[in-house]
Amino acid sequence: MLIPSVVALVLMSADIGEIMRANQDALQMYTHKRRTEITYKDNTRTRVDEVRYVDGVMKVTPVSGGGGQGDGGQRRKAGPLARKRVEKKVREMREDAQELVAALQQYLQPSEKSQLTWDEAAQLPSPISIRKDLKGGPATIQVTFARLPDGGPFYASTATVEQPKKKLTIRVENFDYVK
Repeated sequence: MLIPSVVALVLMSADIGEIMRANQDALQMYTHKRRTEITYKDNTRTRVDEVRYVDGVMKVTPVSGGGGQGDGGQRRKAGPLARKRVEKKVREMREDAQELVAALQQYLQPSEKSQLTWDEAAQLPSPISIRKDLKGGPATIQVTFARLPDGGPFYASTATVEQPKKKLTIRVENFDYVK
């Protein structure tokens, strides 16, 4: 005879794709805020967006952000060579960030091949920690989950992606869920 928690874990591993899809569908009934903080070398930019779903399509509305630290709030007019250097660095940073986000999404997409450890007591996935080699060097991805206070679905409460060689950190926090 199997203990109920063991049965739940066996079923969970067999049906993880379906559980994740059902959970994602339930989350689409909520609106929430998402804070994204990107640190590249000594420059940090933070943005807060409101996220909601309309007919199954994610709609993101900026609430605040875009401000950075590290430039002292003063901008000088740059010459053509300096502008090209800045444009190149911005393009490199954007490519690195897109590669890291794609790597993170690969692990969070529901599929029949997904493997998560299930926290039976909390009824949500245990934190995920991934090390991945990307073209810009090794990166770490850490995701923690939380359950909505109303007993609703679970969600990725924080996701942090770090690529030390590039001095790039992306931290995404989801909060303030309302139906």
